[in-house]
Amino acid sequence: MKNDIYYNEEFISSNIELLPHKNRAFKYGDALFETILCFNKQPLYLQSHIERLKKSMCLLQMEWNTKLEVDALNNTINDLLTKNDVNITRVRLTVFRIDGGHYLPTTNTVSYVIENSPFELQKNIKKGMHLGVFNEIKKPISKYSNIKSTSALMYVMASIYKQQNNFDECLILNQNNDISECITSNIFVVKNNIIYTPPLEDACVAGVMRSQFFNWAVKNKIEIIQKSMNLNFLLNADEVFLTNTLIGFKWVQSFDKKEYSNTYFLKLSTDLKKEFIYF
Repeated sequence: MKNDIYYNEEFISSNIELLPHKNRAFKYGDALFETILCFNKQPLYLQSHIERLKKSMCLLQMEWNTKLEVDALNNTINDLLTKNDVNITRVRLTVFRIDGGHYLPTTNTVSYVIENSPFELQKNIKKGMHLGVFNEIKKPISKYSNIKSTSALMYVMASIYKQQNNFDECLILNQNNDISECITSNIFVVKNNIIYTPPLEDACVAGVMRSQFFNWAVKNKIEIIQKSMNLNFLLNADEVFLTNTLIGFKWVQSFDKKEYSNTYFLKLSTDLKKEFIYF
């Protein structure tokens, strides 16, 4: 199978390095990325991904590139997946300021890379996840907290901790010791048949599936309360589930010594499967 990538309007072999000494993403983490699930060669929720990317680029004072508009990007991704002969895959779009300067860039013009990697869609919702908590680094609360940046050492270290301790996912806490998110997911908590989730002000990434679930809940007249939550709130919850664009929706079976049910989640998934492909 071929494994080309798309770099600055050209298909190139993924074996060719993008010259780290000329790449601000490599040198300073001066970059953003989107991870996009593609199903039958079509990127899902592309409009939401681009809206988030555009908002984040504006925040970081990066100049918008019209090649990243939805229609143009959709065609490029489709061409890439056709060239690489894959139907279901994850696509990563990385946008970075072009080379020049040191900490202070000489320009706000961006380059971008689009690449795909193998992915198998998991539709088994019977198995719950075992959740841990990563305490070594607390996520700062700022206007930059909601973006998906390549400056991701906290998530790298949390992932190492997760593997070393045999967890399926780990909680990330913010500077106030409230729950922000998980390593790769947003978190939703069910208590007395009411759904709660941390607000963006608590430093969670503005997840695309999080926003899709909010939109679905509004249409289906299901209330989701955005609320700051500490670990005690989680330990007293009835159910917990996680969302991101790759896993869709996954329920949590245990955290610490707490075992959760999934009655509400299974009932919810019956309605969710009418709109989402993850079931």
